Amino acid sequence: MTNFVQTIKDKEIVKKANIRGKIKGIIYFDQSNQKYVLIINKVSDLYAIRLIKYEIGITLEITINAVKRYPNLMEFYSTKEDAYEEVKEIQENPELINQCIYEIETYEDETENNILLIGVAGSGKSTLANVISNTNNCDESEGSVSKSQHFKIIDFEWNETKYRVVDTVGTGDINLTRNEVLYKMGEAIHLMKKGIKQIFVVIKSRFTNEAIEPFDYIQKIFKNVDQHITIIRTGFENFEDMEACEKDKNDLRNSNKKLASIVNQYNIIYVNNPPESKRRQVREKSRRIIMSYLESCQGNYKMENWDNVCVRINDLMNAKKWGDKNKFEKAANRMKKEIISEMDKQVGNQLNQSIRQIIQEESANTPVL
Repeated sequence: MTNFVQTIKDKEIVKKANIRGKIKGIIYFDQSNQKYVLIINKVSDLYAIRLIKYEIGITLEITINAVKRYPNLMEFYSTKEDAYEEVKEIQENPELINQCIYEIETYEDETENNILLIGVAGSGKSTLANVISNTNNCDESEGSVSKSQHFKIIDFEWNETKYRVVDTVGTGDINLTRNEVLYKMGEAIHLMKKGIKQIFVVIKSRFTNEAIEPFDYIQKIFKNVDQHITIIRTGFENFEDMEACEKDKNDLRNSNKKLASIVNQYNIIYVNNPPESKRRQVREKSRRIIMSYLESCQGNYKMENWDNVCVRINDLMNAKKWGDKNKFEKAANRMKKEIISEMDKQVGNQLNQSIRQIIQEESANTPVL
């Protein structure tokens, strides 16, 4: 079987659409005076299709106007034959062609209000995720530790607006290797394709050394994100008493310099999330406080190259999940290495700058007592 050979035009479209993997077929066609191209690519042993609407300018420059991934944003076709059968159906079906409306393919995920929860084990992150989403999808048992290395997500609606809670597993480990940081960064971008509305640093009871480690972790993963960070103080029984909340802030400011800096820099939201079986009304009050706050938050955080990175790792992330699910360890590990490599190309220099900045700050700051 001969390999598919791309023309210069093919290569330009593939590059501008950020399509990864091996290109197995390209089919051009017109529909309602619009130019389209269908591209089949192979990642690991899986196939995906992109329908791309494009135009050619006076200077012969190609502009991509819209992209749609098939069978959907996450899944694949098992064989090349299945992919080609779908290509035929797409060409002949105006309804499928009209689905090609996304400026960037990952924008098919319409959730813009993404909330990232970070905190040490036992801080109440999982409980907070349940309270915010009004679900019981996360294990709230004390001392429970998830063995999964992946983020856990919960999609929900509030006032007819879509939200997504992304619950990180365990503590934010500031001792991650560079490759681990790159992979974690890729996972976060993949789950929150339209950026981060807020990063909630969840802290329960005392602000210990361990409890404030997530702030260093965030700075290592993301850059210039401070205005999108909020502290959620859980387990605060007097959360409705403004004077008690203000007194707690002042006590924290007087503890030491680093805590004072954190309290002065970030907003603090006080809530109490007791077990649902005990005080359902208290949890509901906490939920209303947090959701009202989120409604007031403007804009999303996106690291440089966020959309570009998201598209380029989408197939790789999905293929890795497929490998994990089907116990194809070699395929999953290969995809993970490719994700790290792609992340390094896209944001490696930025990450190096962030790490250097953290090292400089750590050497300048006194330790928390």
